Amino acid sequence: MELKLNIYNELDEVMKEYTRQSYSIRMRQLKQIIETFELDKLAELLTTKGTESNAKLIEIVSRFVMRSYGQVQELMKDVFPGLTDEEYLDTHVDEVVRVVIDLGKYSIATIGLIGGGNSKN
Repeated sequence: MELKLNIYNELDEVMKEYTRQSYSIRMRQLKQIIETFELDKLAELLTTKGTESNAKLIEIVSRFVMRSYGQVQELMKDVFPGLTDEEYLDTHVDEVVRVVIDLGKYSIATIGLIGGGNSKN
């Protein structure tokens, strides 16, 4: 899973690019996500294909990004070491949303909510 976040200048040109090949969400971060989202609904949207479900997913994550600005900023700084508060101000919302969605997909898959949790005990 490659994560990418661009930093733009006032002309909307990419000035810097942060990339990371993998990242694991910590339990503290997962707790915040669980408290903010209806995790089952989010898991359903992450596994459903189609324009409507993708639009709803982006809407939910966008609201999370806007409501939890400080938490998301800290998450981005943790995901991309070296990212500064000033640089974060020069990112695009849609790219931050994409990183959060990718992290959500990975985390939900990891905890077994995708695929219905059909593993045998």
